[in-house]
Amino acid sequence: IGRVNKDFYEIVCEFGILNDCLRACDLEMYHGLINFNYVSIKNKISLREAARKMNKRTQDLNEIEISCDCNGACGDKRCKCFKSNIKCNSHCHLKSNKNCCKNKDN
Repeated sequence: IGRVNKDFYEIVCEFGILNDCLRACDLEMYHGLINFNYVSIKNKISLREAARKMNKRTQDLNEIEISCDCNGACGDKRCKCFKSNIKCNSHCHLKSNKNCCKNKDN
């Protein structure tokens, strides 16, 4: 944490420096250990992106957001999953035959 002016602080996390400064009244004292080298961090990051990177379930949520309802083999760019370079998952093919899909883990 670095003070920008009288009321605002710049916050550093392991993924970068938050784009927006926070007011002192919005912060709480942290008494734990810092497990990263905060001095070497120079890149800026949004609060949303930092939260997304902290979230351990990002990949699981991404699979829910990107799912297809293809009727075919999901082997070309017409399939949203194939186009996004992810495997089809349990949220795909809810209305059709799942066995025809070739873009899934066996």
